[in-house]
Amino acid sequence: LPGNIPVATCSVATSEFYVDKNGVEQEHTEWHQLVLWRKLALTARDSLEKGSNIYAEGKLRTSAYEDKYGKKKYKTEILVEELIILSGKNENSTGLPGIDPAIKIVPPVDENGKEILPFG
Repeated sequence: LPGNIPVATCSVATSEFYVDKNGVEQEHTEWHQLVLWRKLALTARDSLEKGSNIYAEGKLRTSAYEDKYGKKKYKTEILVEELIILSGKNENSTGLPGIDPAIKIVPPVDENGKEILPFG
């Protein structure tokens, strides 16, 4: 971008599991587009990889555009303001040098708040 402002985009999946009326467990997955700016973009570039688990919080922005057939389409993006890395390239790290205050790295925890350790 002008002024060398870093920006990163990535897709993130959220999944919901439920039991249908026949008692069969089902999974419903939705895909979302994240937009990260400045230090968040650099941290995502350096710390995340496909399959990383994150918590992202931000504002929703919807924009309109025309596809190649002239049909109006809409897209909603999440403009990330806070990023918590639950696992990624630095899974065992307690922090990254120069990390922005909006970024936290926390270990995954179970439903009781107890840290989940790798390999049991």
